[in-house]
Amino acid sequence: MTALPNAGDVETLPLSLDLLSEFALIDDVYDELFQLYSESDQAGWQHNHAVKQKAGSVEIEVENVKGNKSAVFTVMQNQSLLSKRGITGSVLWDSSVMLSNMFTKHRELFELDPSATRILELGSGCGLLGITLASLVKQVLMTDQYEMLSLLAKNIRRNLGENTNTDIAELMWGESLPPDFRKRTFDLIVASDCVYHESLTGKLVKTLLDICKLSDAHKLSEFEETGVKSKRTAFILGQELRSDTVHLEFLTDLIESFIVYRIPTKFVMDDFQNGYCIYFGFLR
Repeated sequence: MTALPNAGDVETLPLSLDLLSEFALIDDVYDELFQLYSESDQAGWQHNHAVKQKAGSVEIEVENVKGNKSAVFTVMQNQSLLSKRGITGSVLWDSSVMLSNMFTKHRELFELDPSATRILELGSGCGLLGITLASLVKQVLMTDQYEMLSLLAKNIRRNLGENTNTDIAELMWGESLPPDFRKRTFDLIVASDCVYHESLTGKLVKTLLDICKLSDAHKLSEFEETGVKSKRTAFILGQELRSDTVHLEFLTDLIESFIVYRIPTKFVMDDFQNGYCIYFGFLR
């Protein structure tokens, strides 16, 4: 059981106290890295075992998309874009498969509401996670660098059609939020495999911080006008374990502004028990 730190109004917590008590609170980043990199079975890590990055397109089955029924998504990839500086999302990565299946299986636990939940995805890449979430929530805004948007749009049309509850937009981490973003409110921010280089960790955390502050401010204004409380904006980030140095820098930056938990492996498929982690958090 994990004790909840002083996090303000319990009514506005993003998830229930019962569920949070099953998560591991991160209060010591060095202890967290020790558990992930020293105590785990690194010989069992199999990176990118769930995807085929050299294929022009791949079919990915996601369980429980519509009730108990699976769905198969056809995802186009573009190897040539990998040659451009800073582009990694033009092929699929395991974490998007892991998170997609976690959300479909545990949609009630994570309080995903098709009539209310508004999601922002950072680093959407080929779009598998956002496409999956579109069937579970009210609205998904999928973002990435400008060079990625054409591929992202193609995959959305191929799997969801023309009229969907998704939008796409360019978003550069670490920069000032575009005016349109400053007007929007999000309930959950998601990202998969976005922590891979030390030059990006601070930028990613800054963007998370900016968006969470703005969304929570919008929700507070709504409460003052209507008297109805909304739950605070949260994030869920899925990650393959690679560089412990990059991971340390990211977590150090993250816990300065956020209460952070690691989601236990019991919430993910058996294929992702080793070599991966998922973090959940919200503003302190």
